[in-house]
Amino acid sequence: MEFEWDPAKAKANLRKHKVPLLMACEVFNDDGRLELPDVSSGDEERDEERWVVLGRVEQVILFVVYTLRGERTRLISARKADRDEQRTYWTSDLQA
Repeated sequence: MEFEWDPAKAKANLRKHKVPLLMACEVFNDDGRLELPDVSSGDEERDEERWVVLGRVEQVILFVVYTLRGERTRLISARKADRDEQRTYWTSDLQA
């Protein structure tokens, strides 16, 4: 799997969320990850489909937004999952 991201957004993401996008790539190695369409409320209509993945990297659950561009996965943002998102991750059928 090949990854890409906007360098300026990666810097902003690191400043805001303290999560490097290079680290966020690792969620795709988690066999128990959850991937769902991004249905964020209040967003304008987009010209590309976005996805959300909840996955574990080391001892941290990350919330990562991405889109597919051809053969590449373009990371948009990454942050530590909030309490509800962590609960969703740990109570999913894949974690049983």
